[in-house]
Amino acid sequence: MWGAYVPPGSPAQAGELYCVRDQDNLDIFWQRIRDFRAWMAQKGQREKPLIITEYGVLFPEHYSDEDHRYFSQARVGLFMTRTFDLMLHETDSQIGYPYDADRLVQRWAWFSLSFDPDEMGGALFDPATHELRELGQTYGDYTSALLPAVDLMVTHAYPTPLAIPGDDAPVTVTLAAVVSNIGNISTTHPLSVAFYAGEPRAVDTYLIGALTIYGGLRGCADLEVVQMEWKDLALGQHPFFVEVSGVTGEPLSNNVAQAVCWWPQSVISCRLLSPNDEGRAFRMADSVAIRFENVSKHSGSLANAPVLCKSCSCRGACALVTRPNSYGSCET
Repeated sequence: MWGAYVPPGSPAQAGELYCVRDQDNLDIFWQRIRDFRAWMAQKGQREKPLIITEYGVLFPEHYSDEDHRYFSQARVGLFMTRTFDLMLHETDSQIGYPYDADRLVQRWAWFSLSFDPDEMGGALFDPATHELRELGQTYGDYTSALLPAVDLMVTHAYPTPLAIPGDDAPVTVTLAAVVSNIGNISTTHPLSVAFYAGEPRAVDTYLIGALTIYGGLRGCADLEVVQMEWKDLALGQHPFFVEVSGVTGEPLSNNVAQAVCWWPQSVISCRLLSPNDEGRAFRMADSVAIRFENVSKHSGSLANAPVLCKSCSCRGACALVTRPNSYGSCET
C-alpha cells in the first residue's frame, strides 16, 4: 500500500491510500489533473499554464502488483501514450487554460530519459549502452506521428475601459486582444494583427489599424497582448473585430474574435450586497450581487442601456438594469 498523510493545515481527516496496481491507473491520473485545475480556477489562477515537469511509472519492470502483473515496457508504454492522448486533446470550458483552447495541460515531461531501469521504471534509453529501449521506441513512434503545426488564435478581445462615462464629446478607447499560438511549433515569420470596425472583409467594415508581432510566437499557447487606440467614438455601441494572420496553411477557424465598446448613456454608483465581496479582486466573467443606486442620466432611458459601476472594483461595464435601485449582477 502507498499513500500520503494529511498535509499540515489541511481540514481533511484522512489521507489518500493507493495500491501498487494504481501506478498506471489512467482514471486516477486524469482526475488528479482535473482536481488541480479546478483548484487553480478557485484560487483565481485559471489563466496560467499548467506544466507537469515530471511524471511516469516509478516501479521497475521486475516489480509486480497485487494481481501479479509486472510493470513491463508494454504496460508502461500503454499508460504513457494514453496520458499523452488526454493531455493533447482533453479540454474543459470551466477550468481549462483559456489561451490554449481550454486544454488542461500545456506542457509535460516523461520520466525518465535513461535512469537505471533496475531501480525505476520509465527509461527510454539504456543508461549503459545508450541504445533505444522498447519504451523509447513507443515514445518515438507516438511523437513522430504528430504533425508539426502552427495554430493561431485570438482568445480574447476587449476595450479598456469596458465602458466610458462622460458627456457627448467623442472619446478615445484602447482596444486590446490576446493572440496565442496553440499549435506545437513556433512561428517563423512576423504576424499581423488587424482591428476592424465590423467583420473583416465585409462590405461596410473599415480597418481601425494593424500591428505586427515581430518576434513570433512559440507553440503550446505562447501568447502576446496587443493594443491599439480607437479615436473619436460617439455615444453608443461600437462592435469591433480582431484578426491575426501571417502563417500560410494554418487553421483559420479561430483567427478572429469580436467584442463591443460601450459609451453608456447612464452613469450609476452601486454598493455590494455581500460584505464578503468588499475589497475583493474581481476577474473577467466574475459575477457579484450589487444594488444600483444614485442613477444619473444624461440622455435616454435606463431600459436596455449600458451602465458603468463607479463605486465597486469591477473595473468595467455592469449588467443592464431597467430602473433605479434595481438589483442586478455586476459582470467584470
